[in-house]
Formats: sequence, C-alpha cells, structure tokens
Amino acid sequence: MKHFLSQHNQIEDRLQTLRSVLTFCFGIGYIANVFLAQPLLALINTIMLVLAVILSFIATKGSTRMIAAVLLFVGASLLIYAQAPLDVWEKALLENGYLLAMFIMVPLISLPVRYGGYNESLEALFERFGNSESRFYGLVSVMTAFLGVLVSIASVPLTCEVARSSRFAGNARVLATALSRGFITCLFWAPTTATIALSLQLTGADWLSVLPFGLLFAIVAGFIGWIMTTLRERFIVGRSRAQDSSNEGNVDPVDTDLETGSSRSSDKGKGAGLSRPGAGALDHKKIAELVLFSVLYIVAVMLVGQCLGISIIVAVALMSILIPIIWMAAIKRTVLFKQKVKEEYVAVKLPNVKGQMILFTAAGVLASGISYSGVGEMAVTALLQVTNEGVLAVTILVMALALVCSAFGVHPLVYTTVIGGSLSAAQLGVSPVYLALLLAMGWALGNAVCPTSANTIAVSQLVERSPFKLALNWNVSYVLASTVILIALLWLGHCLALC
Repeated sequence: MKHFLSQHNQIEDRLQTLRSVLTFCFGIGYIANVFLAQPLLALINTIMLVLAVILSFIATKGSTRMIAAVLLFVGASLLIYAQAPLDVWEKALLENGYLLAMFIMVPLISLPVRYGGYNESLEALFERFGNSESRFYGLVSVMTAFLGVLVSIASVPLTCEVARSSRFAGNARVLATALSRGFITCLFWAPTTATIALSLQLTGADWLSVLPFGLLFAIVAGFIGWIMTTLRERFIVGRSRAQDSSNEGNVDPVDTDLETGSSRSSDKGKGAGLSRPGAGALDHKKIAELVLFSVLYIVAVMLVGQCLGISIIVAVALMSILIPIIWMAAIKRTVLFKQKVKEEYVAVKLPNVKGQMILFTAAGVLASGISYSGVGEMAVTALLQVTNEGVLAVTILVMALALVCSAFGVHPLVYTTVIGGSLSAAQLGVSPVYLALLLAMGWALGNAVCPTSANTIAVSQLVERSPFKLALNWNVSYVLASTVILIALLWLGHCLALC
C-alpha cells in the first residue's frame, strides 16, 4: 500500500512539473509571439496551452473546475452548432491568451513586496496611526488596495498580518470590511487584475482612457466605505458604548464585539481576535521605497505599452518579469530573490495558476462561441427591447444582474464574459471605455457581495466569520450605496462625453 501511494505521489509530482513547464513556456512563447508574429510559434503555443489546460483540469477540484467545465461546454456547443472552422477554434482557445500570460508572470512582482524588508515598517505604521476604528479602517483599506495592484488577492492576508499590530485588529467587522472593500477598489483600474484585463479584452478599450474614471471610481468607493465606518463609529458604536458605560461601569471599547454581543476576550485564539502589539520602529525610507517600487512598476507598464504599441496586458506581463529582477538587484537582494523564485514562484505560485488557466481559457471559448454563433446579437436585441434602448436603463439592468448573480454565488467571470461577449459598445450607443467601466464596476462591486468569491472567502477565513455574513450582511449596504453613486458618475461622464 505504501509503495502504491509513493508511486502515485511521484506521478502527481511529475505531472505538476510538466504542467508548470508547459504553463511557463506558454507564457514566454505568447509574449514572444506578440513581437515575432510567427504562425508556427502560434501553433506551438496553442498545443502547449491545450496540454496545460488538460493537466490543469485534472489537478483542479471543486467549484473552479465545475465553472470552467460549464463555460467550456457551452462555448464549445455554440461553436459546434455554428459549424465553426478549425481556425476559429484556435482563435477561441487563444482568445484570452493575453490574460493567461499576465497571470503566469504577475506572481513574480509579489516577491520584492514580500521579501524586500518592508513588513516591519508597515506594522509600525499601523501601530502608530491606526488609533481609532475609522483610521484603522482607512489604513487597512488603502494598504489592501495599494498592495492589490502588485500582489492581487495575496494583499488580503499580507495586510491582515501587518495590521495585527493595531489594537483595533480585534474588531472583526472593521477588519473584514476594510480588507474586502479595500481589495475591490483596485479592481476598478489596476491592469494587473483580471477584472480590468478581461474588460479591456472584451470591449477593446484603451487602458489609459479607462484609467482616469477607474481611479475616480476607486477613490469614491473607498471614501464611501470610510464614511460609513466613521458614521457607524460615531453614532451606533458611540451610543452603544455610552449605554454600556452607564449600565456596567467603565468598559474598554475595544473589548466589546458589537456584532456578536460578546466580549472580545471570547475571541481569543481566533485569527482576527488577536491583535499583535509591539511592532518595530517605523522606517520612513522603507515606506518610501515601497511606494517608489509601485510607481516605477506602473510607469514602466504605461511607457512600454505606449512606446512598443502593445497591449497594456502584455506590458504588465513583460514588466512583471523585468522589474523584480532590476529592483532586487538595486536593493542588493539578488541571492534572496533567486532563492524565492525557486522556492515560491516555481514550487507554489506557478502550479497554482491552474485555476486561472482553465477558467479564462473556457471564458475565451464561451466569448467566441457567443460571438460566432450569433447568440450574442439575439441577447442584445432582447436587452435593448426590454430597456427601450436607453443607455441608463441598460446600465442599471446590467448592474442589477451582476449584483443578483453575485449574491447567489455566481462567479463574476461568468456574467462578465456573457454580457461583455454579447453586448458591444456600438450597439449600446456608448464608447468602449463606458462599457469597460460598466463591466469592471459590475465585477468589483459584485465581488464584495459574492459569498463564493476568492476575496470574500479569504477575508472570512482570516477573521473567522461566515462568508455569508461578510458578503450579504456587512457589505450589502456599502455595495448598494456605491452602485447608486458610481452609476450616477458613469452616466454623468457619458452625458459630458468624457467616457
């Protein structure tokens, strides 16, 4: 029996190694062919992708595989129904090749953030300035959004870890909402996120045109969350604390969990219930260094995309390879970088791309199937008839569908692909930028109320609360308020011909 298990593990390890090699080679080959444009290399890339996707399907389990299988089945069925030729199938498989190349390379950019020596200063920042619930919320939210541009969903546990140095880390609601809402703000504009990458891919919009409104949406959404937390702290929490003080004497305000009605001491042993005071000294140079690294990365992506005339998504993938190497050499941590590339990127991050490989390949096939079969045109016709061809009515309906689907646990990728693959900006009578912003808005805000999203699950595990409580209780009022205000801003931008 032990011999059989040993052989089974060896086979799994070899398949994982083969999958990782195929995945990485596809990423490099796809980026190279953006510049070379060789049909033979495109064919090789397609073969590597098919093999990598098959191996990824074998290795992936749970809802990710189920969602990908459904998307792939529906997309393939539409292509078969439309009798699509072989070249259309090849194009469908590579429809989201840009995104896959980005997902393969982007984990490299997280290594300088994790191992550049910034954690101690970030912890000290929280201990010094996170001295009220609203300030703590603001710091957590901003840091999660800031790091989310560089390390994606990994920003959630990373920020949670450094935030424990604040005494307010014991407040599960404040910590959870700050993490989840902070992360979604980077989904409005950051080219490193799947949200913006897929929205640009589906609409053909230019990222630099999306950037101003995307940043505005992120700032407004972040401000709404902070205002709601501040008002809750002043009126609801303040009133409750005053009542507790009059009834029971002096009570430490941090020791009362208003969500559960129990003392915070009952949360000892739970992840979010334990703050970790006593962080090191605040090194302003390290904070400035991290900010400089982020700015350098974003500026490099913009310049490379514009100067070389390539997609911003490809520029993100390319700079995710080059910038970490240059930066770690500049701060004299090259040896550590090489070690972490081997231990973390090759051994952990690269194999974990399997979920994105099957999801976004399947989404590309579905988008191609919707477009080639003509189903998209029928869906658009029905949508425009229901809304009487009104842009605002379509916008409200699309957002309503996104939020309802999310609340029922449908992954944002599904409805974004269906809506984006069916609805064109020209048919709606708007610019590609408007449609890209609408899709990104639906994904971002839907993410906050989706109990099955990676963001919600990660945060709920960190604070040891139900994902349904976080998504459908703590975040609902925030999402509804943000939806109304952001739709108004988007509509105003359309009326003024700004987007």
